[in-house]
Formats: sequence, C-alpha cells, structure tokens
Amino acid sequence: MSKRRQERIADLIQRELSDIVQRRIKDPRLEGLTITGTRVSPDYMYADIHFYRLGSDEQGIEEARQGLESALGFIRRELGARIRTRFTPELRF
Repeated sequence: MSKRRQERIADLIQRELSDIVQRRIKDPRLEGLTITGTRVSPDYMYADIHFYRLGSDEQGIEEARQGLESALGFIRRELGARIRTRFTPELRF
C-alpha cells in the first residue's frame, strides 16, 4: 500500500478523533485532551494514537488514557461511521 495513502488516513483519523473526544464524550478525565498524532499500520488494521492533556503530570495523562480506554468501543463505532474504509482500525493509545 502507498505511504501517502497511509498518511492521509492517519490525518483523517486524527481529525475525526479530535472531534469525537471534544464534542461527543462527556468524561471529565478527558477535559483538556488533545490528539497530537496518529500513525496507521501498513495494513490499516491498527492506529497508534498520541495525545496530550493540558496541565497534567504523569498521573493526569494516565487518567486520560484510562478514560480513552473506557470509551474505546464508542470511539471506534463513531470513527467507523465517519470514515469510509473497509475496516475500522483498532485504536491503541
């Protein structure tokens, strides 16, 4: 598969995840969370998501990761409805 397509899909996933986290999830652990980067595997089955939480130390970032993990099913379902790919990649934070 093409590296350029892989980057385009990663950018699309990053934009959509940012929107989902900011507008659709009402978890207080995710306040101030920013999706900073996304990397998609060459087979499009996995996406590594990098994030940052404003004003947080290691404990705050771990809380945010736990919040993302608890909302993983909802996030993946929303992402699958928004992007047009054959498979919705498994998200890893």
